[in-house]
Amino acid sequence: MTTVLIPDTEMLRSPSIFERWVRDLRQQNCSYEQMAAPLSREPSDIAQLRAARLLANVAQDHRRLLHSCLTTCLLSDDLAICMYAKALVVESDLWDEHGNDAFAGPSLVDALRQLNQLAQRDAFTLEATCQVLNVLSLLSLETRAYQDGQAFASEGLVLAVPLEVHTLSINLRLNHGLACLRMGQLDQAQADYRAVLSDPHAGPTARIFAMLNSSALHAMHGEIKVALTQFAKVEDHRPGHAVAQVGTQYILALRGELSSDEEIIPCPDHNYDRITLALSLLQSAERMGRRTLIVDALDVLKAWRPRAESLVPVVTWVQTVALLRQGKPFLAAQRIASARPVQPLFQVLVQAAKLDIALHFDGVDLEAPEFLSQELSEQLSRLATRDAREGVAELLMLWHPLASAFLAVSPYSTPEIMDAALPAIFVDGRPIQIYGRAVPSRLPFVQVTLQAFGLPSEIGRDQSAELTRLDAVTVISWGRLTRRLPILPPALLIYHLMRTGENAGSFWTAAARELARTNGTIPTTLGSHLRSQRSKLHKLLDQLLQGELSAKQFKRHLATI
Repeated sequence: MTTVLIPDTEMLRSPSIFERWVRDLRQQNCSYEQMAAPLSREPSDIAQLRAARLLANVAQDHRRLLHSCLTTCLLSDDLAICMYAKALVVESDLWDEHGNDAFAGPSLVDALRQLNQLAQRDAFTLEATCQVLNVLSLLSLETRAYQDGQAFASEGLVLAVPLEVHTLSINLRLNHGLACLRMGQLDQAQADYRAVLSDPHAGPTARIFAMLNSSALHAMHGEIKVALTQFAKVEDHRPGHAVAQVGTQYILALRGELSSDEEIIPCPDHNYDRITLALSLLQSAERMGRRTLIVDALDVLKAWRPRAESLVPVVTWVQTVALLRQGKPFLAAQRIASARPVQPLFQVLVQAAKLDIALHFDGVDLEAPEFLSQELSEQLSRLATRDAREGVAELLMLWHPLASAFLAVSPYSTPEIMDAALPAIFVDGRPIQIYGRAVPSRLPFVQVTLQAFGLPSEIGRDQSAELTRLDAVTVISWGRLTRRLPILPPALLIYHLMRTGENAGSFWTAAARELARTNGTIPTTLGSHLRSQRSKLHKLLDQLLQGELSAKQFKRHLATI
């Protein structure tokens, strides 16, 4: 057992000397309890406070001794010791979740005022002030007063620099990073977590916390693979870590790789588990053809607001996707119109949802399609790495395939979106091709085209053989699940390109005519099924492409089919 030699009173009062003493003993595998025990037997108030500071790390197992030390300190004539102890009382109460946040805040603000008014101040007084600021920032985060939490942490960081109390500085840095994260100041939050991860004095708990939030930030920036890798590293260090598992499930749900049957791990701060469940329900509805699951997804998010403000637009986007999949573009437009996401990933996804709403045949232009396309293209291009751009393009094809395809054939296409989306637009030929493969069935592609324009497409015969041939190309393995790849009719894209070109200029109409030339409009069939609807739509599309009909006239004539 390591022999613990207690520093004298002057050394105990020195913030940097006490921290070095603790660090040296920890390197000798001395526990906090072993260090605190002899200090707690010393009569001086400063020894009692240092014992309490150490016991606060293991409060669950040594509550009685901790409270005894804190009681002594609260009765001290030394104001700095008394206020430091008050902060430790609130901090330990905060971790115990007793719900005393409301009265603790004003009490600590008063403690801060008293410390600042002291006539004689030393380094220990500054440390006590930093400790009060640290707990005030924690309380602010707990009560969602993120701006206050950021301000308290920032002030504490400035005061802590000359003290060389690395543990306190790291805690303040983590609080500052979390406040920035919750307010959507993502770059500053990532800078804070990088600073912690590069600090040689950061302990394992602080490093894990920083790594977890850094992983979340990578996901917010569209760096999905990096985020998954970092969450996996946390689980390597701490198997079964709840936050890492929650983060992994959230990303898998976002990628459409989480089954709705899989148990959702509760999120410690109640931010992600509902979103994860709703995402998995939406993808299961798509995969299994069970539209009731879309209703379930909306019910999960009904009358609920996440604690993190940066996640509010995420919830709005999920609800918008659900409404679009229910065929309710007007309600979807109402839902998403005011969304202002701060996460780069969801800036892209929200913009794609707005474009999807405009591209629905009965949709709403929240903005002109050319402006929506330009902004979506710019947001994709602003993502920091090619891996991020490719990963987000893949997500767009999962959640917003029509918007992705429209962008891919528009004047604002990007390399990543072209690679992801162009294979999904079928090419009319003998045979029809999609995803680079031939499909020896034509009728399903006629039906998909008619459905896109809201036209009847049912036929009175069995289609199982045709659908099996189509599934052989479009149903693929996706993680541990399967996924049905989208089939995008060129005709709908042509209509919207021509519609956009009426205001945006000839580049758009040229893109429409090129798509008609390379991919066709609507396939012909040998049988009589849907021949009349197909023929009328084909004629209207030809007239639109030739400039004989405007988009409004096209839509008016289409209503008569």
